[in-house]
Amino acid sequence: MKMVNVSCKELNAELTREELEELENAAARTIKYDEDSPEMT
Repeated sequence: MKMVNVSCKELNAELTREELEELENAAARTIKYDEDSPEMT
């Protein structure tokens, strides 16, 4: 599997303002690891 990075600006033309705001808010949040979602090493 290959990982791909896509910026919000690249998707801007296809997203509504609300969708773009949701993505920006999610990107600003910190990641909280737990037993169901452990940090990868």
